[in-house]
Amino acid sequence: GSFFVFVTLATLALIAGGATGNLLDRLRSPRGVVDFIDLGLGDARFYTFNVADVGVTMGAVLLAFLLIRRERDGATGPPAFDPPS
Repeated sequence: GSFFVFVTLATLALIAGGATGNLLDRLRSPRGVVDFIDLGLGDARFYTFNVADVGVTMGAVLLAFLLIRRERDGATGPPAFDPPS
């Protein structure tokens, strides 16, 4: 229903917002996209990323979850969207 549509639009907004943020960084800075969040323990570094990367990753994971769940529930075709009147 409408909750599925809302959450799907939110995940697409996360993906689009993150991609736009990285694109703007790439166009604006001669250094390209600046990753400033560095995770690790001691000298072992795991990931370096930025907020836009979080949006893209979380949006993609949530979208995959929604689509898998929707398929499991037997839904076919695009979700119905009834705009508010």
